[in-house]
Amino acid sequence: MNRKELTDEQLLKAVEAAAVIAIGRRIESKGRGALVSNQEALGLVTEEVSRLVEAVKQNDPIDVANALSDISAVCIFAVSSMMVKDEELAEEQLELTKPELVS
Repeated sequence: MNRKELTDEQLLKAVEAAAVIAIGRRIESKGRGALVSNQEALGLVTEEVSRLVEAVKQNDPIDVANALSDISAVCIFAVSSMMVKDEELAEEQLELTKPELVS
């Protein structure tokens, strides 16, 4: 399979969709309360993956894109929740270096 290369602009647009729009939708519907456990995070991710499976079965590209964005939003929200609970994890996350996007 010959894959097309993604541009920085395309990647950043996807990050914006996932990180800004999908997290905004989640906050509107569920609020800003941190997740309380890893099990809760797993349950939410599993629920979103089930939505993705259904969207793929229906062959609906818009629902697939929304489900993927929602999965990433739940994952980001879960990591944020873990960082609130665990200072050591928070420090490690802050020390991670951002990879440079290459055009």
